[in-house]
Amino acid sequence: MKSNKTKSAMTSLVVAAMLCSAAMPIRAAEAQWVNNNGTWSYVKEDGSIAKGWIKDNDCWYAFDDNGAMRTGWIASNEHWYFMGESGVMQADAWVEDNGARYYIKGTGVMAKDYVKDGYELTEDGKAIPLAESKSVVLTDPEAIEGEVIEGNLYVDVTTAKALELKGVTVKGKLVVIGDNQTAGKLTITDSKIESISTQTRNTEVVLSGETEVKTIVLEETAAVTPDKNFKGEVEKIEVQSTTKGEIVIEVPAQEVSTRTYASVDIQASVESLEVKTDTQIKVNADVKNVVVTESAKDTKVEVSKGSTVGTITADAPVKIEGSGTINKVEANVDGVEAGKDTVIKDVETGKDVEQAPEVNKPSTGGSSGGTSTSSYTVKYAVDSSIPFDVPAAITVTSGSTITEPAKPEDTVAGYSYKWVTSDGKPFDFSSKIRNSMTLTLILTNNDFAGGNGSESFPYLVADVNQFYALENLNVINDSSKTYHFKQLNNFTLDRSITTHYNLSYDGGGHKIIACTGDRILALFVGYDSKGKTKSTGAIEIFNVELVSNKTVGLSIISDPWYIDEINLHDIKCSIDGDILNINKTNYAFLIAGAIYDDRETPATPQKITINNCDIVGSVVTNQTNAGGFVGAYYPYDNDKDIVGVNYQKSPLLKISNSSFNGDITANAFAGLIYGNPTYYQYFKKGNYDESEINKLIVVDHVVFNGKVTANYANLFAFSDSEAQKPIWNVTYKDAITGNYNFINRTNQIANDAVKVYLPNGEGFTYTTNNTNNYTYQLVFSVNEIVISTGEGTEEGKLVSNGRKIFLDVSEAEDTGSLTEITEVKAIDSSKLSSLGLTEPISYDKYCENWPVAIALKDKIVYIVFENNGTFESVNSAVVTSLYAYNGNALVGTKNIK
Repeated sequence: MKSNKTKSAMTSLVVAAMLCSAAMPIRAAEAQWVNNNGTWSYVKEDGSIAKGWIKDNDCWYAFDDNGAMRTGWIASNEHWYFMGESGVMQADAWVEDNGARYYIKGTGVMAKDYVKDGYELTEDGKAIPLAESKSVVLTDPEAIEGEVIEGNLYVDVTTAKALELKGVTVKGKLVVIGDNQTAGKLTITDSKIESISTQTRNTEVVLSGETEVKTIVLEETAAVTPDKNFKGEVEKIEVQSTTKGEIVIEVPAQEVSTRTYASVDIQASVESLEVKTDTQIKVNADVKNVVVTESAKDTKVEVSKGSTVGTITADAPVKIEGSGTINKVEANVDGVEAGKDTVIKDVETGKDVEQAPEVNKPSTGGSSGGTSTSSYTVKYAVDSSIPFDVPAAITVTSGSTITEPAKPEDTVAGYSYKWVTSDGKPFDFSSKIRNSMTLTLILTNNDFAGGNGSESFPYLVADVNQFYALENLNVINDSSKTYHFKQLNNFTLDRSITTHYNLSYDGGGHKIIACTGDRILALFVGYDSKGKTKSTGAIEIFNVELVSNKTVGLSIISDPWYIDEINLHDIKCSIDGDILNINKTNYAFLIAGAIYDDRETPATPQKITINNCDIVGSVVTNQTNAGGFVGAYYPYDNDKDIVGVNYQKSPLLKISNSSFNGDITANAFAGLIYGNPTYYQYFKKGNYDESEINKLIVVDHVVFNGKVTANYANLFAFSDSEAQKPIWNVTYKDAITGNYNFINRTNQIANDAVKVYLPNGEGFTYTTNNTNNYTYQLVFSVNEIVISTGEGTEEGKLVSNGRKIFLDVSEAEDTGSLTEITEVKAIDSSKLSSLGLTEPISYDKYCENWPVAIALKDKIVYIVFENNGTFESVNSAVVTSLYAYNGNALVGTKNIK
């Protein structure tokens, strides 16, 4: 959430002194602050350098492993803290970072899933107006019954000290908030709650009846208890309290995890207990499995008489006390100790462990409960789409194996039935059972490592070949549903793919790396020109890192002409090398090519959202149009007789909470948001409403550190001449922060006298009064091409996309017998006979792989597109230009007509 976005820096400890006390004395005889070239450290009384957290003059500070004082956002014990520019931990305060507001609680913890001052603090801590969310704040002490809450439900016990929810469904989280002083009680009866989060002390949450709760998060020393009518169990309880005290677990749970300063008292049966920080654990019920992780040093586990722990796995030193029974201790490190009254039936030590507790079976004082060996429960479930009876649950002795239950006999080609664990991975029935679990029978595609494409069990993508399998996925169910995927490893691509269904792709935090070569690879291509197929529906890609090298660009999307909605979020882009040099137009990191709505009959405008994406690296092309985020953007204009743009049908583009750190360079037209002048060219056709423009492209909290270099370099969008400055550069400039600048190259041939002549035995020739030793190219820009839909429509689609045909041109030596170009038209081959033109002998791929021929008649130059089914028709005026180059660099352009 905060990665690469912290901009705070330590400037002076004077501010800290003002915040925490009247002064900060330097105590040379005890402890002191030391400034080493602008980096502050803290020397403790014993002369050692402070690391981690310290408290000085009633202020908290944090230091890294080298002893350097930290500022900005830091993560500690699964919480976020904000250290001001002076290093002081903020508390009970609003802070602003990269344009977003966050609230810091009195404990110093960043608030999330919280409400404060009319704002909701979302799961990532960002403040949004409560009125704009689906969440509800409940302060009325009257009971609510039978309601469905689409967002979060906040219960404020400061005003509603006693409240009951009955038959209520909360699709978000049920969050209990208060002032940490008022005692409250919330009773939940026969309700369905995805997650409960208690964020205030002295509050009791009572579960009753048929209430279903998946997760409980205890952020304070609150209590969650069952009454005598409660019939269920909780899947997971997370203890994250940042205050000392005692937390009592009274609800049966499959899994409990602790990362807290408080002590934890287990008073209900628990399948698995994971201890993540040093905690005082009291076991007053049967617990199948206790795992003390490496980060939980100095943990104490006290097992009371009459209680049994199946296995304690110690990956850190732990002290075991009490007179209860432990069937097995797995000591994987030295320093695991046990009291003389604790019954230990078996001890297993890891490699290189020299000291461990001994088997201890005292004749008195031991526990009469428990068995000699731990046992676990294996439950079965069946995907709702499979007509198959659910096998009965079984009890399994620890370390034994189980027999695979029967599966349906009928399967679809390319698919198979598999039993999978909760993470969607196939279960190995030869493996030994070490914990309780639920196995689910799903129908999975054999091309993937697991899963069935649902949100609960996404298809697992383990390697590049399985990634390519997304392209050929056999959609056997409802084609309108969304298929989910999750990446398991880093891998390298050597080609792009095209998909044809709704998909959600979770990169799992892994990398997708570009191969060697000289091209642009796009993970998901919007239009497959080779196969003439279209991608439709919605695409979501998130939690992935793209790595390009200095010759290969790697984008998420290319040419999304037919996609209804694109949601790109939590994506990192970087370059393996010094610079990225692409010999392509319209290149950008996230969306290469063009955003243009070319769908058949869309009900709503095309929507593209880019959020929380960070790019580190430079975009460099020796062609035109380089953008940081998007290659090109084309407003909707399917009727050449209409002046202006059809705003209601234009694509909607929103970029928010994202950053670009690097340079953007092109021969012409480059900028941060996108790199194409067409946006402005559309609007200059006639009068337009500036407010309508601002609705089409929204920029919110974007950071840019770098420079833009090109002929016509701008921050946001681009004009096609220096005299036509687009107004939206000013409109959006406040939404983009950072250290950036622009280098506009001068058009070196803007004022030259230039002429181009028709072929006379040779090819096209030119004359110029420029004395520089430039080389030139003749460029024909065609704007009006009607693309074939392939579905029998009458009108097709008009694409004003500035396709350019580049031709070599030589300098004319004698112009006496030459004829200057007066008119250029673009047509398709079906119009040749009506114009009295002969069929061209051959077509060359002058125009972005589109076959084009050149024909001459009556001093008119015809650009002839081969009518090969790719388009309905071409009938366009052509802009003729001469491009001047100094080596490989474009130094100027000149329109001939």
